[in-house]
Amino acid sequence: LRIECPVHSMPFKLSWNLRDQFYEEELTCSATPNCLAASTISRWLRLTREAVCSNPLDILIMSPDMINTMLMESADNHTVLGRPAKVCPNCGLTYANQRKQICRKPGQVQVGCGTRLTSLRDLCGPCIIILDDVHIMRGNFGNQAHFVMKRLEQAIRAYSRQLGPKWRPLYVLASATLGYVKEFAKEFVGISEVDQVDAEYESPSSTEISKLRRYYVFIMPKAYALQATAIKSFRRLYEQFQARYQASLGQDELRSLIFVNTLPESNELADALRRGLRIARRAAKDLRIEVGGHSTDFGPGERARAERRMSRGELNVLVATRTLEVGVDYKLIDIVAIYRMPYYLSDLVQRVGRAGRERDALVLMFFSPDHPTDYFFYRNYKLIVDDELRSEAMMRLEAWIPYTDNEEVKWRSLLRTVFDYLCVAASMGREGRFFGDSTPNNFVDALRS
Repeated sequence: LRIECPVHSMPFKLSWNLRDQFYEEELTCSATPNCLAASTISRWLRLTREAVCSNPLDILIMSPDMINTMLMESADNHTVLGRPAKVCPNCGLTYANQRKQICRKPGQVQVGCGTRLTSLRDLCGPCIIILDDVHIMRGNFGNQAHFVMKRLEQAIRAYSRQLGPKWRPLYVLASATLGYVKEFAKEFVGISEVDQVDAEYESPSSTEISKLRRYYVFIMPKAYALQATAIKSFRRLYEQFQARYQASLGQDELRSLIFVNTLPESNELADALRRGLRIARRAAKDLRIEVGGHSTDFGPGERARAERRMSRGELNVLVATRTLEVGVDYKLIDIVAIYRMPYYLSDLVQRVGRAGRERDALVLMFFSPDHPTDYFFYRNYKLIVDDELRSEAMMRLEAWIPYTDNEEVKWRSLLRTVFDYLCVAASMGREGRFFGDSTPNNFVDALRS
């Protein structure tokens, strides 16, 4: 899992144990099976859909894809949205039909154990919806996310009998790099009144400031290709500084993160680094260098394995696209390399922020002389290293406001709303009450037009 044990700083593992003819999830620590932190956290943490639906929690963490999937599935899976439901105390199956008495679901294969059902306790709609790192809600992705949240609200109102037609949750939007916060929030959430709360951080002491530093090195090759320059740089770093790091820090190998902008760059650079660093490994026989990749070319399981291997020190170099910008926290990263500037300064801030958290780090910036964005930031390097100048530039250049009147985005959202409507109509039979005066024919006509 991407959740680390607070005691051993190792990832938790999820497994299932057969208990009373029902598989229950179990959380264990990778470091030791007898970790007290794992047993404590497992009391309030639910990780699988079955566990969440069987006993809804106070806080639910979801991705936009999960929300879309849940909105367009059978209503039996919508108990987490606030609809009253029944649950089997023996096997954990949930039922949206309040008239259901016995645990049994119809189908070709009989599912259920025959136990008498009980009602879920304290079920209600969510009070607060929190969106973290909203700076990634740019472009059409943000426009579509706007409509996803509108559909989510409608589904909660439809499935919960305790909420009125005017119900809306409290939204909390968080970002460290977003410009024009109020204007963004008004358009994204669709409300007129927005409160802005600026985060206040405790100022570090002078000793803390002197302890941790990030050293920037800006490289724009003229005689060599950009890829060859990056490979030569890393080969020299591992050849020259590996022994010094082992002696001073007690760590076996340098750990490096390399961020690229495109999938082809990720694959090509990772392969080239494996070949180039193999030469360095032959020169120093005790040098161990392993290179991994992290992009959408890899499935979720493969990406998770690469993250775990990086945490355990099994990988020295990880080449990643923006899939590793947020959501992953590595405490011991020695080198972060930016292979060509990302289009947004806020993306650069996220990438550089992966290093320098617990000790000094080196930030290598590789610029292409043929790329206008690279050339601009190479000449204006202070926009990268000066916090005040960078913040001002992000406020002026990246003050993006959602454009929710996009016809293509609206058409896609309307198509998804048809599925929402059919789910409600099929399971509750009172479609007019929940979607105004709309009927299936109204939706079909709207799609045709």
